[in-house]
Amino acid sequence: MGVCLLERSRFNRRSRQLIWLVQIIRQAINTQISPNNIVIIDSFPLSLCQPVRNHRAHVFNELADIGYNSSKHHLWFYGFKVHMLVTLSGYILNYVVTPASVHDIRAVDDLLENCSQPYVLADLAYLRHELREQLKQKGYHFQNFVLF
Repeated sequence: MGVCLLERSRFNRRSRQLIWLVQIIRQAINTQISPNNIVIIDSFPLSLCQPVRNHRAHVFNELADIGYNSSKHHLWFYGFKVHMLVTLSGYILNYVVTPASVHDIRAVDDLLENCSQPYVLADLAYLRHELREQLKQKGYHFQNFVLF
């Protein structure tokens, strides 16, 4: 007795049609979760092809581009970058998808929009004195950390 699953293209179409519902559910849960004083901000690459095809790829050519991922063996990749704001328990509070070349700092304001947690942890990609001062004026305590 096998489970009848949707084919990938049909699943993707249905998922895209329901993104508005996912956003409403996420916003409702945001108001219901217990307040956590600390959030983590970080990003990860969303590669669309193997590095050898970076300059030949045409998928999403109006939206995606080539970016650098220093944490993964210093690889160049073609695609997008996903920036996230999460609680310590791993709950996603907000996310932004940008072209791969967009620096992490450029997504901070969008990620922290309507964020009520005052303490923000971030890796060294967000290490800028100007950013720290800007966030301090908005009531955030910004701390950088290094993962070994």
